[in-house]
Amino acid sequence: MEEKMKNLFEYLKEIYELKTRVILDYKKFDLNIDIEDFESIYANIADIHNFSNDISGEEEYLAIKYISIEKAMPKIPNEIKDYFEVNENGIYLNNDEGIGTEVREKYNQYINEYNEAKKINELIRKYNSIYEMFFELNRRKNEFEEKIELILGKGLFVYKTKEGYLIRRHIFEAPIKIDIKQENNTIYLRIDKESKSNIEYNFLSSVDFEIKDRDSLLKLKNQYEEQYLMKDKINFDELFEKYLNCVSFKYEYVKDTFYSDIEPEKAYIFNKDNIIVRKKQPTLWMEDLNNIVNKIDNNEFEPKNILPYLIVEKEDEKIKELLHSEDNTESLVLFPLASNEEQYKVVRQTSDSNLVLVQGPPGTGKSHTIANLISNYVSYGKKILVTSEKSKALEVIKDKLPIEIRDLSMTLLTNTRE
Repeated sequence: MEEKMKNLFEYLKEIYELKTRVILDYKKFDLNIDIEDFESIYANIADIHNFSNDISGEEEYLAIKYISIEKAMPKIPNEIKDYFEVNENGIYLNNDEGIGTEVREKYNQYINEYNEAKKINELIRKYNSIYEMFFELNRRKNEFEEKIELILGKGLFVYKTKEGYLIRRHIFEAPIKIDIKQENNTIYLRIDKESKSNIEYNFLSSVDFEIKDRDSLLKLKNQYEEQYLMKDKINFDELFEKYLNCVSFKYEYVKDTFYSDIEPEKAYIFNKDNIIVRKKQPTLWMEDLNNIVNKIDNNEFEPKNILPYLIVEKEDEKIKELLHSEDNTESLVLFPLASNEEQYKVVRQTSDSNLVLVQGPPGTGKSHTIANLISNYVSYGKKILVTSEKSKALEVIKDKLPIEIRDLSMTLLTNTRE
């Protein structure tokens, strides 16, 4: 039995690894913003509120306020109007030899003021483009339910393999939520204190990197993730030193920004913070699967209540029969909406399993299928619970149900007060 359990979880790990591409360089995520660079670049044009070093405040956020008025360009002094011309390439003197000292000085002064205003306005446009990017990102998450996540990454782990391949990933990840205040055109990137943080190390399993002390690293992970949930102050210098000592014999913690002159096969952490936008990373699955396999090897795994849903003792012939069944009997399935063979397969699979996963990109009929399944089960007097991360998805399903059963003891609970 233990060997069958291990083989199952090993198989799940292999499937997960095939379907999940591990990113080893944070710069290959969809977007990253260096917080230190952001502050230094835009400090002269915006009042930037940043996260605290230990992110322990009640309200931890980075604020981006849209700048609606650009800097006015300087007026051309009357004394120099006749001495220069303006075209698409800039401003030029049109008679350099006949210009006196006073006119030249006024011209140079005007050019300096003009270039300064032009530089500031270019910065304002870049700054506003960041605001617009987060505004659009929030719309995509809420309206289109894109599986996108924002995180604050702290502590940049850097390791160069002997072949010269560079790994760059933050080891501490805190979730960020977007809060838009339309009345003052300000976006607040708030650290989500109600969600779990993550001490990340699973990316190391994708390369030939042998972790020095995995058990101590797991304890460290649990300790600091609990500190975050308890809203305690986190000593990141201490965390980074301990993390390095757990993963490698040869390491260095650099309390400075990243530099490229690093020694191969030596683990580094640089004190570098980034806001990262990426597709959701289901890394907890891999972590759990690894833990289960290790516990099975050490005879420590206790399946308790979860195992019957994952492992059912059946004869091989019965499994083949279920996998290759051509049974098209539809007489007992009651679908009020248009349907196809795939939907009938879902019904048959639910009768043989406690868990059925149906996947598909947006617009392929998943909500339509769910509405058909609800109608079928209601017709047999069964109770159905439908959950979703977004309330919009529940509204779509309810609208697809036939009017005759739509209000049949159905309550739609959302995250609003209504």
